[in-house]
Amino acid sequence: MIGCTDAANNFGLVTADGKRYKFLSTDSSTAMFTDPRVRQRELQITARLLSGDKLEIVTVQSIREGKLYDIYYFCELCNVRAYAPGPCPCCRNELEFRETPP
Repeated sequence: MIGCTDAANNFGLVTADGKRYKFLSTDSSTAMFTDPRVRQRELQITARLLSGDKLEIVTVQSIREGKLYDIYYFCELCNVRAYAPGPCPCCRNELEFRETPP
């Protein structure tokens, strides 16, 4: 993955064959890449190729022991699922990082 620092607003990936793609800067799902827990994991990213080298994220999953896991943030109190770290949009408590089988 390229651009994985907190200061970067643009994220992308490099494929095994060396092709570079950039995620849309307006794609709110890229906020999860600011979380070091996400960057530490091997990821499977499903994305829609829009034009040229621009990608729109559909799903981000981690791979552990050959199995896929959905990664997201969750508020138990409000039953809210989000794809960016931070406070719950409802109660403002910190969202919990989750990694679950699909």
